[in-house]
Amino acid sequence: ASEFTIDVTGGNASPSQFAGSAAGTDVTIDAGASFDVVEQDPGADYAASYSTDCSGTMPEAGELTCTITNTFVPPPPPEKAIVIVTKIVSNDNGGGAVIGSFDLFVDATQVSSGDQTEVDPGSYVISESGGPDGYASTIGGDCDGNGNVTAEADGIYECVITNDDIAPSLTLVKEVVGGDAPALDWTLTATGDQDVPTILSGEGSASSDGTLQAGTYTLSESAGPANYVPGSWSCEGDAENVGDQITLNVGQSATCTITNTFVPPQEQEETLGSITVCKIIIDQDGNITDGSEQSDVTFTIPWLTPDPETSQGAPVQEIDPDATFTTTLDLDTQILGDSEGEDAQCVVYEDLALGGYYYGEEQISSGSWENPMYNDQFETALTTLSDFFVYDGNLFDGNPADDDNRNFDADGHIVLTEERPDRTLVVLNQDAEQLNPGAITICKIIIDADDNVIDGSAQSGIDFTITGFTPDPETSEGAPVGELPETVFTTPITFNADFLSDVEGNDAECVTYDDLPLGGYFYSQEDISGGTWESPLYNDQFQTTLTTLLDFFGYDGNLFDGNPADDDNRNFDADGHIVLNVDRPERTLVVLNQHKVVVEEEGPNDDGPVITSGSSGGSSGGGGGGSPADPNLNTPAPTVGGAQTPPPQVAGETLPRTGMDIVAIGLLFALVGLGALMPRKTASKKRA
Repeated sequence: ASEFTIDVTGGNASPSQFAGSAAGTDVTIDAGASFDVVEQDPGADYAASYSTDCSGTMPEAGELTCTITNTFVPPPPPEKAIVIVTKIVSNDNGGGAVIGSFDLFVDATQVSSGDQTEVDPGSYVISESGGPDGYASTIGGDCDGNGNVTAEADGIYECVITNDDIAPSLTLVKEVVGGDAPALDWTLTATGDQDVPTILSGEGSASSDGTLQAGTYTLSESAGPANYVPGSWSCEGDAENVGDQITLNVGQSATCTITNTFVPPQEQEETLGSITVCKIIIDQDGNITDGSEQSDVTFTIPWLTPDPETSQGAPVQEIDPDATFTTTLDLDTQILGDSEGEDAQCVVYEDLALGGYYYGEEQISSGSWENPMYNDQFETALTTLSDFFVYDGNLFDGNPADDDNRNFDADGHIVLTEERPDRTLVVLNQDAEQLNPGAITICKIIIDADDNVIDGSAQSGIDFTITGFTPDPETSEGAPVGELPETVFTTPITFNADFLSDVEGNDAECVTYDDLPLGGYFYSQEDISGGTWESPLYNDQFQTTLTTLLDFFGYDGNLFDGNPADDDNRNFDADGHIVLNVDRPERTLVVLNQHKVVVEEEGPNDDGPVITSGSSGGSSGGGGGGSPADPNLNTPAPTVGGAQTPPPQVAGETLPRTGMDIVAIGLLFALVGLGALMPRKTASKKRA
């Protein structure tokens, strides 16, 4: 308060000026005189307000209190400006950058292209970082070329950063050593791999302009004068050539040179060629393999001298030895374009005279294999498994009339020429042997209400169906390698397998599916066509070996609920999933069904029959007894805590109440009661 100064005028005020005080300052003023209390300017940050007694006339023997209140008034916020940074990427020379490839900044604040950034008035620098090489950057719009912009309050400023891919640069140079032929006698060409190829060409030399596209270029030259031997292409700069190809990205440059050396005719050496023979093996699924699944198998491609001669004449020389490969292969060469790494084993025959050679059909020492396929690449370059052909023996059938119709890529004939002194024959073999086949056996056990094994004849003609399927969406266990056929058991079943240790003889009917590929399979919950049955129980014996009726479980569908988080908590013995592997190529699923029969017994208050469940009956064995269920009875009453709740009355149904009915019910009740009093047995087998 003391920072404020207060003036009092009129009435001989004393003191007439003093510093403000929260405790107050006493001032004497003549009675009856007019006075005025004024605070000197408190500044823009404080507003002053006065009470009523801060001006007026001092009364006789009066006492007044003047209060001046100063309230802080914060200064208004500074006005803002808006800066927009826009990124433009131009890929007119084959570049692949996108707007997101570059980071944009207003001073040190990173922004996104096209977004409005609110800033205080002032000077800012617009910039970028990151992005691939080979792009030229320019800044324009409301920024100068260095990205500087001065933002004023309420102004909107847009700065544009343009990144344009820089056309690669390629120069072709011809050098001639010896002789008198000028470089202009050769036309040099670079052909790009674009959808619409970019071609650079010139006599003796060629240089690209600013329109060359990024890509891979194949380098070549025209034939030129005789007696000049071409060397290999050699490229220098930002990229190196591989053979006669060079790959240039945006912004890169290279100079490629090829030298032709004059060789007098008498000094020219005879051109020799080579034939490379390669072996590729694939498994039944088309995957590259070294053949170790069938080891010590020998594949022989023989060299031939046809007798009689073919329409193509005799071979220029004999090749020895035959091309031989033995599994397991030592893969040392990549042939297929879609392979990752080496996919073939090759043998090279060098220093061969130019001319024709013959190869026969492959001989295989042992094992199970599909017919060999061939490609000596006379017409079809080998890049995929689709580029192989059956051996065409038309040249050797003694009928030259059909020779022109043969498949020239698999005709047993290779010709080395000046233009193509090096050739490659590739022979493909596919494994036809079923390796480690698996089997899944699906079995059915039926028991009555007293746990006795039965064949289900009491409810004959009932179909129990277990179906293989492919889950959609896929489960955490992945897709199956195949689907199991639909398995149907029909009552009465035929016992052909024994599982339960306490049952004499066979107790189940089983169906086995052989020659299954190793991997996962899925099975559904069982579908039952009719009758009265408890819920099916399952055991595919992943963890629990089946020996007693206690080794069955309810179907666990956690794999198929769309929530993989709970899959590890499932019951692996009844989860709808069976995996065949090398360690367990054979698995067995057993499904248990318990016959539920509905019977009637006398109500405790003689008020009509009550419905309950009974055994399925049968000729012998086990506990229980009784007759097959009467289909006219109500549905079985649910049991809760050992007591039964009465079943709902079926619409239009009248329960039996005649004398004969009551006698029959009483007799049935006695039989059921007798069975209930008998000792409980373990599972046994009887006909029902």
